[in-house]
Amino acid sequence: MIDLKKFYKKGYIVIENILSDGEIKLLKEKLNVVKDIQHKEFSKDNLKNIGELNMVRCPLFYDSYFLNLITKSQVIDICEKILGKYFILSLQNSISPSERIFSI
Repeated sequence: MIDLKKFYKKGYIVIENILSDGEIKLLKEKLNVVKDIQHKEFSKDNLKNIGELNMVRCPLFYDSYFLNLITKSQVIDICEKILGKYFILSLQNSISPSERIFSI
């Protein structure tokens, strides 16, 4: 059960045990592929200048794996509890404090 009080206090929710170890490994690999694509598309220097070198923007545009991730029933259930029955998930970013991308 998700504690929505934490969401309202911190502004985010961590959904534990939603992905298997294999899915996490695949997710990391796919995020790094998208990161490399975006570094070529936008240039590392430009991304660094705007403070977004360690961010992957809109990975669902690049790989349907990320669309499948945000449409998991656990994610949809939380969105409905917070936003109601009708909502649009239009932003998905992955951030990392280091060169390696590891989370979304």
